Amino acid sequence: MDKRSIITTIAFTLVMMGIIGLMHYVQTRYPPLVASPTPAPATTTPSAPQAPGTAAVGVNPATGQTVASGWQVMAASTSSGQAVSASGPVPQPVSMGSEVPDDKTYALELNVNPTGAGLSNVVLNQFKNSDDFRKPVKERRLYVYQTPANAPEAESEALATRKVEINGAGVDLYGVNWGFEGLTHLPDGGLAATYSITLSNNGTPGLKISKTFAVHPINSPGEGYEVGVDYTLQNLSSTTPLPNVKLIFNGPTLPPKEGSRGADRQLLSGYRQEADVAVEAHPIEDLKKDKPTLELSKNDKGPLAWTGTCSVYFSALVLPLKDDPTLTGNSEVGDYLDNVTARGWLFENSSLSADDRPVTLTVTTTAQALGPGQSVRLRAAVYLGPRSRDVLKTAYYKAAPRHYDETLVLKSGWKICTFFTSEYLINVMVWLLSRFEWIAGGFFGHGDWGIAIILLVGVVRLLLHPITKKSQVQMMKMGKMGPEMERLKKKYADDKDELNRQMMQFYKAQGAAPILGCLPMFLQMPIWIALYSSLQSTFALRQSPFLWNFTWIHDLSKPDFLLYFPNHSFVIPLIGMHIEGLNLLPMLMGVVFYLQQKYMQPPNPAMTEDQLKQQKMMQMIMPFIFPITLYNAPSGLNLYIFASTLFGVIESKVIRRHIKEREEAEKAERVVIDAKPTRQGKQLARAGTSETAPAGGLRGFWANLQAKAEEARREQDRRRKNGRK
Repeated sequence: MDKRSIITTIAFTLVMMGIIGLMHYVQTRYPPLVASPTPAPATTTPSAPQAPGTAAVGVNPATGQTVASGWQVMAASTSSGQAVSASGPVPQPVSMGSEVPDDKTYALELNVNPTGAGLSNVVLNQFKNSDDFRKPVKERRLYVYQTPANAPEAESEALATRKVEINGAGVDLYGVNWGFEGLTHLPDGGLAATYSITLSNNGTPGLKISKTFAVHPINSPGEGYEVGVDYTLQNLSSTTPLPNVKLIFNGPTLPPKEGSRGADRQLLSGYRQEADVAVEAHPIEDLKKDKPTLELSKNDKGPLAWTGTCSVYFSALVLPLKDDPTLTGNSEVGDYLDNVTARGWLFENSSLSADDRPVTLTVTTTAQALGPGQSVRLRAAVYLGPRSRDVLKTAYYKAAPRHYDETLVLKSGWKICTFFTSEYLINVMVWLLSRFEWIAGGFFGHGDWGIAIILLVGVVRLLLHPITKKSQVQMMKMGKMGPEMERLKKKYADDKDELNRQMMQFYKAQGAAPILGCLPMFLQMPIWIALYSSLQSTFALRQSPFLWNFTWIHDLSKPDFLLYFPNHSFVIPLIGMHIEGLNLLPMLMGVVFYLQQKYMQPPNPAMTEDQLKQQKMMQMIMPFIFPITLYNAPSGLNLYIFASTLFGVIESKVIRRHIKEREEAEKAERVVIDAKPTRQGKQLARAGTSETAPAGGLRGFWANLQAKAEEARREQDRRRKNGRK
């Protein structure tokens, strides 16, 4: 490439980058004025904001007319059974389970807030906080999630009860202190805490709402990660029926962000399909300014089975259950979820990235009919735990109605990528990695997943070696075809079609196949894609260091972060890449990609001058494209690509040196045989003769056939040389 072309290319690139950067700056500095999104109107529309405990005014859904209601929060029950005013009692939070690290009885601690009867947070005592990955394991904090979102207060608390609708009239419940009725010991060794409130109709007790949270021990079928959340609605009147009672409550909040790129957190829903469940995932980036809400309860795949949120490594899923005492094992889905809507907030705040914008879930139940003195129970099982194969592949979570194992591999994107990220291929990859981890020290309890990844590179390279060797042979053949290619170009300069036809015939005559040069990389692409998905779905790699923490790589599921500065992170305006630290592996990848371009991809003699310029330009650009693209990728994936490319460069040099040695030997009329000498050959050598006794049988036939083919090839080479002379 001449200097003029280089200067033109660089100038054009800088101009385009400047335009993109200016557009990004203008959009960031002067965002469009967008009103703050407000919640979609519910079936009841209060005429004015109400304080907890006041009478409600609503809309009758049957007539559409505004109706006055005497319903209000009358009292909350206490542990002594006494009724108190709506403004009291003193809130009594409850903590059930354990926050002791690696507790043997409980897998989590559930912290209940009596205001709204929601969750303050959930502590998973078996796992560590994602933000502490650079600290020694003993100094890392426990994993805490389901904390209130940065959203309007009524919608921010996980599983909090926000409103009850009675015959079309709404009563706000958020902000009301629910009364604590006490703890109950469950038969399996778990604990249950019950809260309740009472509503009156024109001063007469009319409806009692009880809410029970249940925590189960590790030896339960759900392994301690499934929490019970049950509502009981009781009509306190002996004469007045309540034909239409609905509850509105919050779903789970988003887990903390784990990854540094891509759709790290998603909304999950499972839809019933006979005996199976079809899972659909929605990245939170789908919620935008022009469409801040997304309804999850309606889908063509079938009726809703369960819904919730997830990150790369943790989930929070709500499963409604049928209240039938004859059922065992919670084996049937309840059908009381009428509407589930997700909402994104703070879109007008341009300083927040999509990962920092909160998302909330609102759940509305179907209308429940309560006759005089009757009650109804709405049961739910809430999964609060890891997206781990060790847990979700158990029989309990694989069976109906859960099928949570389907959430391990979330299928999205192009069909070809969906194939490469299929559960079968990823399971094979995970199985191989687990076996190599055992070899790399796992047999005595200190395995290293980074070494397992390098061993996987070795196996893949070994399997691809025959193809890689053939590829190098073909590329060296192509490099020697320069004179003949130039002759064909001059001869058919005015007839491109005939030139291509003659080139194809020449390739065929020489046994050359240009596509083989890129075949090894194409064959490895599925492995790269599957490995990326494996790293994103293999819980064992989370917070797993490389070389037992003796390197700067402390978490193979995150970028390698030679230097980490999250408090001073920034976005590169021209390309929009988020920089949280200095990552060394992508830079090393750029070096080995340059070496790969230099040693493994010589110029193709069939290329025109323009094509050669384009190839040189790509050789200048490619060493930067992959490092930039994979800068924030998991260090485990970058370690695989770096090791694979480095091994490939070394393998290529060895193969080319071997080919040159064979060519030099053939020029000296010596035949190099890549085989161990036979017993007859050794005897003849000792006897002082170089002749080889003919072998018999199939071996002799094959040797004779090879000799004839070699002689024919040499004769063809001699004729070609004589023809040129």
